[in-house]
Parts: sequence; C-alpha cells; structure tokens
Amino acid sequence: MFLTGCPSQFPGLPERIYSALRPILPPEMHLGSVQCAQDPLRDAWRGMAAFANTEEFKNVGVTRAEYEEWGGERIKKWWGGNWNCAH
Repeated sequence: MFLTGCPSQFPGLPERIYSALRPILPPEMHLGSVQCAQDPLRDAWRGMAAFANTEEFKNVGVTRAEYEEWGGERIKKWWGGNWNCAH
C-alpha cells in the first residue's frame, strides 16, 4: 500500500493502517508493507501531471465542452468514478 498526501505524514500512520487492515483481510491475502511517498505533498500531483502527458489520458480525458454538456456526475459514471474500476 502506498500513502501520499498531507495526512500520510501523521506519525505512526503506516503502522496503524497495517494493524487495522490485517485482521479484516483473509489470512491467505498478502498485505505487503505500507509505504509513504518520499514527497507526500507533491507526488500525487507529479503522478497526475505525468499521466496527463500520455496517450492513455487523451482517451479518458474530458473536454470542457463534454463536461458542460453532460456535467460532473455523468462524467464520473462514464469513466472516472469507482464504478469504472469495478467493471
């Protein structure tokens, strides 16, 4: 598991997350270590900036016109929400 963002800097957070997850996961499920980003305040931004420069992003990106036509909720269901990850 990889933690990033300001809350990932809370003291002891990786250990607490591991301790909270291990008992609720099946015994056979491997739970590796919980790691924190080297630069938790900027790594997520850098990752998305790198993704925005790929061909894949061009396939999933939304133009302003599409957003204005369909709105945020439609766009979320279309490609960007958890719904898409589960199917």
